[in-house]
Amino acid sequence: MPLNEIKNSELFLSFINTVGITARVIPYRYIRPSMTTPASRSVETEQSLSEPRFIRIRGKQGVLAIKSIMDYVLALFSLIIASPLFVIVPCLIKLFSPGTVFYKQIRSGKDDRKFTLLKFRTMVMGAEEQQYTLIELNEADGPAFKIKNDPRIIPYLGKFLRKFGLDELPQLINVVRGEMSIVGPRPPTPTEVEKYELWQRQRLSMKPGITCIWQVQPERNDITFNQWMNMDMDYIQHWSLLLDTVLILKTIPAILLGHGR
Repeated sequence: MPLNEIKNSELFLSFINTVGITARVIPYRYIRPSMTTPASRSVETEQSLSEPRFIRIRGKQGVLAIKSIMDYVLALFSLIIASPLFVIVPCLIKLFSPGTVFYKQIRSGKDDRKFTLLKFRTMVMGAEEQQYTLIELNEADGPAFKIKNDPRIIPYLGKFLRKFGLDELPQLINVVRGEMSIVGPRPPTPTEVEKYELWQRQRLSMKPGITCIWQVQPERNDITFNQWMNMDMDYIQHWSLLLDTVLILKTIPAILLGHGR
């Protein structure tokens, strides 16, 4: 196709972001209108003389390797420190609700690779099957599902574990396995991903994390789906080891103050 016939350039930008390839567009003016859209968030331009312009995904492979090492060390250290909770919490779950200790769910990771997310169970057994009967109570917009006073939560214990983020502790095991990161976009379910627009699939360009920008917000439970998406896109665009460190430090008071639900 001749370059002067390029149409839907926003769609092409979303595609190269999603699959992580490098594209060259000559001249640049053919995609300029799309460079202010969400599809261009993770795209950067380079110029050689006056033309051509190069459009590509931001690449930080060397620093990402350091991030992976930090993830492994921090997760292993945290598991050692939190080891008493891996005895106490399962005993409490067994006391308050018969059934398994861990909740396991298939999630979409980096590049949409599926993995089994681990959590301490905070809902009654069979809660996932009951979700379809509670659709009309969903308070979240977009493809997410959330109920403020979810009737499936284990009385007393479930809310306590969620409030202080203790149910997320087993995800440190996911980090050690290399499936997750300490900081990154929260891992969506495959069902949610199926409902994403193409540009929203850029969330899958990085490993999912235990904590992220929206999780350290004081009113994180009232954040809309679009706000959540924009925060994740901002994280991907401006990611750095310093930003990860800041978010980890902000997560500590968020846990202690019980911002979870």
